[in-house]
Amino acid sequence: MSDVSQGPGWWQASDLKWYPPEQRPGWWQASDLNWYPPEQHPDYRAPSPQPAQPAPVGKHTFGWWLGLGAIACVALVIAAVVIAAVGSNSSSKSASPVVPATKARYKVGDTAPTADILVTVFGFENPQPPPDELSKAPPGQHLVSVDVQVTNPTKHQTTFSSLVGFDLLDAQNLEYREKLTTVDPGPPDGQFAAGQSMRGFVVFAVPNGTTGLKLRVQGSFTAAGAVFALTPARTKRRERP
Repeated sequence: MSDVSQGPGWWQASDLKWYPPEQRPGWWQASDLNWYPPEQHPDYRAPSPQPAQPAPVGKHTFGWWLGLGAIACVALVIAAVVIAAVGSNSSSKSASPVVPATKARYKVGDTAPTADILVTVFGFENPQPPPDELSKAPPGQHLVSVDVQVTNPTKHQTTFSSLVGFDLLDAQNLEYREKLTTVDPGPPDGQFAAGQSMRGFVVFAVPNGTTGLKLRVQGSFTAAGAVFALTPARTKRRERP
């Protein structure tokens, strides 16, 4: 043992001391009296390579996979709920439930305000005969037309869309959107100058046997709307000059 190397083959141990070759594990002395490492011995056999061992699955790895599986299950449940909802909506054709139930405050012949417009319902036709083949209702349904007037009482121009502003409600609180037909004159729609009124027929397609019809008119997206009860079951619409 020495504090410094004394020549070839001397090696330094973990205690930082130097030791002679004969004290180094595996070293051997040849006939020339020199010391050599184990791999230079004539009988040396290299060890066989060991197959790689798979990394053990620790608790953290197992927990990560468990969490991922839980997320996947939640995603599948959400997807199933969405698909079921879409299927339910599509099976109801053009009708969708309205919640809460909407009560009619007005009747045929009344004028009601909504947003910055006035709406007057003069009458309705149930069923409405289709004017041509293209305007026919789908099988199992029939047309309903409402004779309605929209007035702009303000001093400025305003816009009203019949496709957005009109919808029909039934006794089951199902909602039906306007059906485009060739019934003439068409529904009030477009730009309204100050003080201008426009009158026409808005048409809907409803399932046969539908009762309790109500027309809802919304002057804007945020307006609660004016609701008219379409009773009795049939009225003769006013003929246009």
